[in-house]
Amino acid sequence: MPATSPRPELRFKFGEHPELDDVSALEWLETNGLGGYACSTVCGLNTRKYHGLLAAPLSPPVNRFLFLSKLDETLVTPGGEFELGTNLYPGAVSPRGYAHLREFHLDPFPRAVFSAGGYVLEKKVFMPHGRQAVVVEYSLKNAKGRKPSEKERAGALLRARPFVAFRGEHETTRENADAATEPRAAKNYISLRLYGSLPALFIHHNGWGFVPGAHWYRNFEYPRELERGLDCREDLFSPGELVHRFENGDGLILAAVEKKPMRIDHSREIMPLETVVGTLMEKELRRRAEQARESSAAPAWARRLAASADAFVVRRGDAGTSIVAGYPWFNDWGRDAMVSLPGLLLCTNRLEDAREALVTFAAHVSEGMIPNCFSGRDEPLYNSVDASLWFVLACFEYWKRRKDDPALGEKLAPAIVDVLDHYTAGTRYGIGLHPSGLLAAGSPETQLTWMDAKAGGVVFTPRHGMAVEVNALWYNALSAAGAIMKSLGGEAVNFEAEARAAREAFNANFWNPAKECLYDVVRDDGTKDSSIRPNQVFAVSLPFELIPDDRAAKVVKCVEKHLLTPYGLRSLAREEQGYRGRYEGGVMERDGAYHNGTVWAWLIGPFITAYLKVNGRNAKTLARAKKMTAPLAEHLRAACIGHVSEIFDGDAPHAPRGCFAQAWSEAELIRVWTEIGHK
Repeated sequence: MPATSPRPELRFKFGEHPELDDVSALEWLETNGLGGYACSTVCGLNTRKYHGLLAAPLSPPVNRFLFLSKLDETLVTPGGEFELGTNLYPGAVSPRGYAHLREFHLDPFPRAVFSAGGYVLEKKVFMPHGRQAVVVEYSLKNAKGRKPSEKERAGALLRARPFVAFRGEHETTRENADAATEPRAAKNYISLRLYGSLPALFIHHNGWGFVPGAHWYRNFEYPRELERGLDCREDLFSPGELVHRFENGDGLILAAVEKKPMRIDHSREIMPLETVVGTLMEKELRRRAEQARESSAAPAWARRLAASADAFVVRRGDAGTSIVAGYPWFNDWGRDAMVSLPGLLLCTNRLEDAREALVTFAAHVSEGMIPNCFSGRDEPLYNSVDASLWFVLACFEYWKRRKDDPALGEKLAPAIVDVLDHYTAGTRYGIGLHPSGLLAAGSPETQLTWMDAKAGGVVFTPRHGMAVEVNALWYNALSAAGAIMKSLGGEAVNFEAEARAAREAFNANFWNPAKECLYDVVRDDGTKDSSIRPNQVFAVSLPFELIPDDRAAKVVKCVEKHLLTPYGLRSLAREEQGYRGRYEGGVMERDGAYHNGTVWAWLIGPFITAYLKVNGRNAKTLARAKKMTAPLAEHLRAACIGHVSEIFDGDAPHAPRGCFAQAWSEAELIRVWTEIGHK
């Protein structure tokens, strides 16, 4: 097995008396390239209903179900029994295994180190790529951290109790009479199938004993769901305990919703678990090393982030590559995928994956629109005005790197033309050209831009009409299409003429002389929303020049003064009516704050690009740009280790919120580092 990790290690030490609040605030994530994941806190306390060791998509990468919630271990030594699991119940923590946690590593797999009874137990979690499975590996050391003697090994055993859920990732479950709770026990595995509508869960092991003891454990409490005003308690089922004697070697458990992981490649032979796991782990380390594309010129955090970005790249069944918007609860969204593609795939030199992702979405273009979301239902959702324009620009960025790729002319160019023709003529949701020459979309009842929070029939950030970033994207998409079509020998004149008209209409309608910035929305009736929001920054950051230099400089100055924070841009200036500085409370409260003050990490990318455009590239401005990335680089050691959160509070201290690992947050940080660090 390779001795080195394909990415810089992240390591944490906790001392003799760790605080529960400290170790339960740090989370980790493993993924399998199918949209499945394992995640929890570093101490093993599940604080979210999404935490679990095996969340597997039944229609990859969507329709995830949580099968194996956790394994709670008890280390038995000559000095006594030590429970290493940690669970929270209403008003109680039991057991308190977090007290034995001494270290946590990401190297590259999550690895927790416990100390108890004169022994050190290491627990490593690993997901094989492309398999609906998770591996948990236990190794024992003596008190000095060395390989234990035969006598020391003979004096220790490990009990591991699996807890299963068998429910959708967004749900919780309760004890019920419908569950089939009798496990099937064989020599080297046990299997459970609580409900006939779901696959069976196989828990393979390398010679552990099994002690039956079927029991429902009631009222696990998830504090992060309690904070979000959601169902925060559930019951989990345990079939009994697995028992391992360390005199027989290290312990392995492989949980899967398929028997396939017990075989390697196409072999028909069922091999020893150690052989299977060793081969899969070595193969995964090689794959991650190849995908990391590390650069010695980049700092450790940037190399770490580029490697972590692999988590979002998934297979959409047999259709090809796609990009998951965020973990633990998002699917692959068109807008997020297209915004993320340059940073995740182009800047990391994963050009084949980039082409596949573009082709995947191009194949689903309908009435000039790429899917906004693959929901797991029969038909994708198309409720977005900007996703298709981001698709055109993602194609343009790919074209700049692969102008000779036949897929551009055969599959991508026709999709681009389809998008722009339908947007010109008119398509779903009132998307089409307004008499003013601007691109309009939506109604008071719809929300089609990226500021898309809507709950209980309430549109929290109404932006129907002609939104500033949509029209900046429209002009850039037309310009990009003209360049692509000209290189392919196609007709580019119409796109170029439409782009000139779009530019003229933009400059005639969006400049706000009173605030010396851009209006956020121009309504159909000519009224204008003068709220200071970050959307105007795209008029400067996107590739093709849209507004005069003096106006561009004023836009950047305005955004910097009112919206810039250490973790990205606020979605609304603090001085504006309706500003919400904290993203907290129930669904209505959180959605009301989502785009009304909450900081979005992904916007640091377009802001830095715009800042460098108007201020020039020199030693001073590049140093300032790098300094802007520092807080997010440090954030890789907080929240979900190695990843960047979706959002942060608008008010200091800017607590991380939302998804703990968000594709476009990471992609834009990678993209902008490539821009400022390697040019």
